[in-house]
Amino acid sequence: MVDVTKRRIHKVSVLNVETPRVSLVQNIAQRKTKEIKTLTKAGQNMSVETVQQLLKMTRLLHTNLANSLEKASLSTKNEKMLMLLDYLSLHEKELSRVLALSEQDAQSAAIHTWCVEYFDKHAIALDNIDYSNMTFAEIMRSIVTIHNKIIELYRYLALRAESVVANELLNNLLTLEQHEAMRMVRDAQELEDL
Repeated sequence: MVDVTKRRIHKVSVLNVETPRVSLVQNIAQRKTKEIKTLTKAGQNMSVETVQQLLKMTRLLHTNLANSLEKASLSTKNEKMLMLLDYLSLHEKELSRVLALSEQDAQSAAIHTWCVEYFDKHAIALDNIDYSNMTFAEIMRSIVTIHNKIIELYRYLALRAESVVANELLNNLLTLEQHEAMRMVRDAQELEDL
């Protein structure tokens, strides 16, 4: 087992004062990317041992997705792609916000439950994905794949949770991810049909 006290997480500010043309959106995306890379120890997966760390990881994953989608929307000229990227970015930001609220509202017993065994077998990386050169279908395939990994994670942990409060929290998170993934796919299909 890794000694938790030896791991330190440092936020790194990457505001670029030399190039004032960098937009606020790009600055935020760069800061979040730098923060995520710091959390993942230069590209490695984030260490997750408790449900609280799981919530933080999935929140960061959604934030990272939102930033990647927003960054890609800045470079697209296609109106339909712009609408899709903006919609998905806003949706991922909202999921991140809801997870932060879930973490705040969760009972201490639930968020301090250990969940190491899943991550010994299955890794969920927080890597950046470049959506700017993808097609509509490729973007949706990528988003659905990521959400399915999160759904699989919550399902696995919910089935193995020993405490009632942890089981309830994980089942609520599972339901949230399932419904939001279905909603994103449905809305994207409607957008594609325009």
